[in-house]
Amino acid sequence: MKLVTLTIPDKGSVESTTEPTLLQQEQLPTHPLGEELKETAKNNETQQLTPEEIIKAKNLLEIQLQQEKINSLTLETQKANLEHDLTQKQEELENNQKLSEQEKQELQKEINQQTDKIRSKENEIFTQDQKINQLETDLHQEKTINTEKEKQINELINQINEQNQMTEQLQNQLQEQKSLIETKNQELITNQALSEQEKQVLQNEINQLTTNFQQKEKEYQATIYQKDQEITQLNQIINEQANEINRLSEELEQQIDKWVQQGLHIEALEGTIKALENVSGKYLEENAELRHEINKLKEQIKEEQKAHETTKITLKEKSDNLIQKTTEYEQIKDTIDNQKTWKGSIQPFTTKIKADVKETSIKVKSWFKKWF
Repeated sequence: MKLVTLTIPDKGSVESTTEPTLLQQEQLPTHPLGEELKETAKNNETQQLTPEEIIKAKNLLEIQLQQEKINSLTLETQKANLEHDLTQKQEELENNQKLSEQEKQELQKEINQQTDKIRSKENEIFTQDQKINQLETDLHQEKTINTEKEKQINELINQINEQNQMTEQLQNQLQEQKSLIETKNQELITNQALSEQEKQVLQNEINQLTTNFQQKEKEYQATIYQKDQEITQLNQIINEQANEINRLSEELEQQIDKWVQQGLHIEALEGTIKALENVSGKYLEENAELRHEINKLKEQIKEEQKAHETTKITLKEKSDNLIQKTTEYEQIKDTIDNQKTWKGSIQPFTTKIKADVKETSIKVKSWFKKWF
């Protein structure tokens, strides 16, 4: 049976010696890590992202993560074939206890070759980990931008609350002025016997009240216009907030996939150690270099387990962040809905949280229950 190459995912790997040249043919593609993402992050320092730019950045992150997943699946396939190859070598060793010195040297040479390939694959996995770390750094930068947006939202809400109080006072004053004018007009009509001087005094009062009323009405209209402008700005921010909630939901799904892949990598490393120990047999004590590699893999497993736990904590933080963002979105939406009695219609939201965001949140919670 013809075997394909095998690579152990994460920081350790072993390849089949049946076709040593096949490794170069199946090298995973390497691409510059998130060059477009870095350019987008650089632009963020000078101008605020539009919703379209946020969506573009999110899509680039998704493509990069998807590429890493494909690489991991390829490594898993290669690992399975190598374990089969190692099993055959083990059976060969067990069935040939009386190997000649030349045969022992050839077997030892194969083991050494596999050890060298482990080092090579460790370098590949290390590069892949650097890509993932850079990707997480880019996501953290976007999170910092969102913190500034939250401050801006809170300031606008406070301004709207102040305008609410001011407008309510203006409405009361307008009503008082209107009532006074009506009262004075009624007095003028019902008191025809007043002297010319009294009529003039009363008319002057009416004129003054009318002037005051017109002035208050101008202030009221100016306040309404300012409030409409603030609501328009808040509408734009809530659109961006909705896009951010969508991005966090999808990012959380991807992080959960990463956590699962880390678990699979740990299992793969454990299988690699077991296979190396079995195939080496009684030569393990004589081969200090191979013992060193096996011990190195064991230490690597410990580090991977720590990283696995760290990812779990990160997932919990991202889940809490998603819940917080959704709550803030609803609060801002309620603030805008409460302004619909104002003069002028408030434009409907041009962007909403995607219809499946609730379904995504439910799915994320279900995964937490499954894995944690």
